[in-house]
Amino acid sequence: MRDHGCYMYASTISGHTGDVSMTVEEMREWMGDFSSSKNVPKLMSRMGQCFTQAQPTVQILQEVCCVEDDVDGGSGHPETREPYCFSDGCGRVASSLARRIALALQLDVVPSCYQVRFKGFKGVLAVDPSLDSSQKCPKIVFRDDEKKNSDLLKTRGFGKELRTDMHTREDDATLIYFHSRVT
Repeated sequence: MRDHGCYMYASTISGHTGDVSMTVEEMREWMGDFSSSKNVPKLMSRMGQCFTQAQPTVQILQEVCCVEDDVDGGSGHPETREPYCFSDGCGRVASSLARRIALALQLDVVPSCYQVRFKGFKGVLAVDPSLDSSQKCPKIVFRDDEKKNSDLLKTRGFGKELRTDMHTREDDATLIYFHSRVT
C-alpha cells in the first residue's frame, strides 16, 4: 500500500475441462506458511514480500544459503530480563558474492553491508570475508530472527534469481534489497 498499488487474483474455470486454476487459498499456500502472522497488518507485510518489484542481478542456489542462531547474551533487558540479541537482524554475505552483486549493479565499490529481502528473510547482511575460506562455507548466512516467513528456502514456487533494488540515501550510503522472483 505504501507504493499505492495492489495485486488482484481471480481463479478461472476451464470451459473444456471444468478444472479450476489455482485458487486464492492455494496461492497463499504456494507463497509460504504465514500461520505465525497473527494480525492482518503483519500478514499483509509478509505476503507483500513475495511481490516486491526489483531488477534481476545474479543467480543464487539455495544450497549456498544457511540459517544460524542469533548471538544472544548479556544481562538482558532491564524489565523482561530477556538476553540481549547481539546479531538482531544481521546476517552475513561472502565477499565474493558481494563483489558479484556490485558488478551486476555496475558499482565502483563493494558495499560492506546490504539491506535484504530474500525468500521470506528480511534484515541486513554484513560482508564476511571468512565465508570465502572454503567451498563448504555458505555464501549467505541468515540469522533465525531474519526469517519472516516459515520454510521459504524450501518453497517450490520461488525461483533462484537474486533480484535487487538499489536506493541511495542523502549520505550516499548504498542500500541493496535482494528479492526472490515469484513466477
